[in-house]
Formats: sequence, structure tokens, C-alpha cells
Amino acid sequence: MNTESTKLIIFLICTTLLICSSEILASSPEAFKVYKDPLGRYSLKYPSTMKVQDSNPNETLIFHPGATFRISIAIEKRIKKGPPNAAGFLEAFKKNLKLETRDLEILKEGKSSDIEGAQAYLSYAFTDKRGIRLIQLCQYYASETSFLQLIISDKQEGFKNLEPIIWEIHKSLRILKPTLQ
Repeated sequence: MNTESTKLIIFLICTTLLICSSEILASSPEAFKVYKDPLGRYSLKYPSTMKVQDSNPNETLIFHPGATFRISIAIEKRIKKGPPNAAGFLEAFKKNLKLETRDLEILKEGKSSDIEGAQAYLSYAFTDKRGIRLIQLCQYYASETSFLQLIISDKQEGFKNLEPIIWEIHKSLRILKPTLQ
């Protein structure tokens, strides 16, 4: 075996180990922390490298200090009380997105199999006012008096690199108090 072949084999082994170790890290329990709302209404997992800002009990921001990756959770009172209609929330949200964004592209929508009740999610791409292409995943959950909105957001290239982690965060959302009270 010549020197070039040996270097190529070593390079391939190192590359394989690097890829495998990053996948193991992304799926290891130590790679995530669990955030539980101080009022006990919901919980979700987030990467352990991120910081939590939750000075308002109805708004939480989880962010990475050196990146554009963001997770925001907001709970608001519903204006119209009564049985929740997740499809109605989703349609109103899409209509509002079309008015406020450029180049809107709906990537995926549906209902989370892990959450019971009136809920839906939407993954979409758009160009913001600064001209930056973003991808967001928005999850809604509605009770009779309130609704929860989870938005996971990043630049398009970051979102695609972190997509398995983003879907894991999305799937980790647990509604602990269905009334959100």
C-alpha cells in the first residue's frame, strides 16, 4: 500500500468517526435539557448548548448565543372563547404569513401524533424584511381559553443542518395542563 492510499484510508476513517460521533452526540441524553414551564403547563427538550430566557411567564425564548437558531414559546388568551379549532388557527396563521412575508413556501403541515387535543403544526420557508431566507416550524395547541404557539426558527442552511434536532424538539413538546391555566 502506498502513502497516498494510507492517507486516504486514514482520512476516510477519521471522517466516518466524526460523522458518527456527531450523530451520537445529537441523540444522546446529555445533548438535551428539559425545559418545564414554571407554571407547569408544558415541557420540551432543547439542546444543552442553548440558553433560556423566561422572564415573562407567558413567553419563553430559548436561543443559542452564537447562532440564529431560536425556539420561542408563547401562551396567549383566546379572544373568542369556546371549543378550540386548530384547523381555524392554522388557516388564520397561513393567511397572516402570506400578508407579512415574501416568497412563502409551505413545506409540511399536519397534526402531532404525540399531542392530544386541538393542535396542528406548519413548517414553512420565507424571506424576512432583511432579505434573509428563514425556515420555521410552528406548533399550535389550543384550549377553550388560551393557545400555545411554539416556533422553532433558523436560517435556511442552519435549519437543514439541524433538521433531525428540530423535529426532536417539536416531538418532545408535552402539554402538562390541557387548559394551559
